[in-house]
Amino acid sequence: MNEKADKLPQSPFRRERRKAEKEARKLAEKKKKFKESIFAQAGIEEKKTSPFVRNEQQFKTFKPITHSLRWVRTSIQPHLYKGRPLRALTMTKRSTGGRNHHGHVTVRGRGGGHRKRIRVVDFHRWESGPQKIVRIEYDPGRSAHIALIEHTETKIKSYILATDGLREGDTVQSYRLDEEGIKQATGAGVSLEARGSAKLIRSAGAYGQLVAFVHKRSDATKVTAKTSTRGEAASSPSQSALPGSFETFDNFEESARVAESENANDKEGGATSVYAQVRLQSGEVRLLKSDCCATIGRVSNVDHEHERLGKAGRSRWLGRRPKVRGVAMNAVDHPHGGGRGKSKSNNIHVQFTDKRKEYVPESLAQRMVIEWWSKNVHVVKKNVVRGFVAFIFPSLHVFYSEDCINAKNITCENHSR
Repeated sequence: MNEKADKLPQSPFRRERRKAEKEARKLAEKKKKFKESIFAQAGIEEKKTSPFVRNEQQFKTFKPITHSLRWVRTSIQPHLYKGRPLRALTMTKRSTGGRNHHGHVTVRGRGGGHRKRIRVVDFHRWESGPQKIVRIEYDPGRSAHIALIEHTETKIKSYILATDGLREGDTVQSYRLDEEGIKQATGAGVSLEARGSAKLIRSAGAYGQLVAFVHKRSDATKVTAKTSTRGEAASSPSQSALPGSFETFDNFEESARVAESENANDKEGGATSVYAQVRLQSGEVRLLKSDCCATIGRVSNVDHEHERLGKAGRSRWLGRRPKVRGVAMNAVDHPHGGGRGKSKSNNIHVQFTDKRKEYVPESLAQRMVIEWWSKNVHVVKKNVVRGFVAFIFPSLHVFYSEDCINAKNITCENHSR
């Protein structure tokens, strides 16, 4: 008797033996088909938690026993807290449903949505020092998750935006300093005005990134290119500011001294404000204030863009009403409405309020972009004045997990989940 026959259950009845052999053949064919599929070649693992649910790597799909489950795809988040939020850190939200105080619809496509409470997120991080992550929660008001943190000394709780990879039990740090802490970190010989954005403790590691200063002036002809006192390595505008590829000054006093000389030159030249060029992960170069602060990491719930709601009812839960095309309306309801067929009579696209859509003025966010991201091609905007290159240090506070710190560099190897 062969090995395959030994694995099958031995039954005195021929019908049961043939049934077991048939089940074994079906299982072998299914395994063979999965090995040849693109999912197996891509390394995607499929697990069935129930007859109606299937887990495919980071997403969960359902067997379409109803029409509303056919196209549903949700991300798997086992680390989220399943209870209610901390009520002291929430406030009520009264939805208007797109109506004004007369009850008339003023915003089309906006509904009331499901009842929810606003989570008060602490964006300032006034409490300095280490804080422990109590739990990661779902926030109905944003696509990212939030983290409930507790200060190790004062035991004060607050909500922050959770970064990708942050889990319960981790420790985050806030480096917001008072005036006494700033004097101890920078030394008594450096003035507060000359320090600029270099207000971070030097013992935190290599935190500076190579970016470029840009002067926002009305007269572009008076601007002349400057070079940093660091030499060619610091004045090269082609160096990247991506995470992991950055340099720092040899010591903190030197950076403060260079910042003092650069600020003096700015005052002589008449510069009103100083911006920094920062290259994002997508390759886009954007202007940011040089004295702004940032959080190390990226926002959590990165798979939110790949989720599918599956039915119109879930859009209504989110406060979205159905939108009707202007071509499908009557002539009295929209400029594109009326007529025979679906033609808009070769007119320019306009909104419901009879405003043109093709000549929208450039917003402030678009004016801050130096190089656009366009399919691995960097499109440089015209009429942009480039200044000298210098090192930028995050001011006031920087937050990161304790086990992400190395002696010289800041890495996040332990949080690459």
